[in-house]
Amino acid sequence: MLLLELAVQYKGHNNGDLSGAWSLMQRRGFRSKGTLTKAKRELMHTGLIVETRMGKRPNKASLYALTWLALDEQPKFDITTKDYQRGLYKLYKPNTEKQMLSTPTDPNDSP
Repeated sequence: MLLLELAVQYKGHNNGDLSGAWSLMQRRGFRSKGTLTKAKRELMHTGLIVETRMGKRPNKASLYALTWLALDEQPKFDITTKDYQRGLYKLYKPNTEKQMLSTPTDPNDSP
């Protein structure tokens, strides 16, 4: 859901200036800061988004870019187009061993 919320903010010239701030996402249906944080971490881990500006208290929100699009560089970003890796999600390799360990097995299945 967070990925779609970030994608909806994209207007053709603002990739990198997409906000996942709690104040905004709460109005869009998120019910927990923990869930939002987990979603951000998962999207960054899989390379679907990158953080272009790290948030700072009290009122500077983190900003994100969708990695299937080119970065629309702005001075307020912590990264440049040289640092940005478009298509980063293509490098993600799921940990299939971990997934296999967490998948319940049917005791009636034979090896």
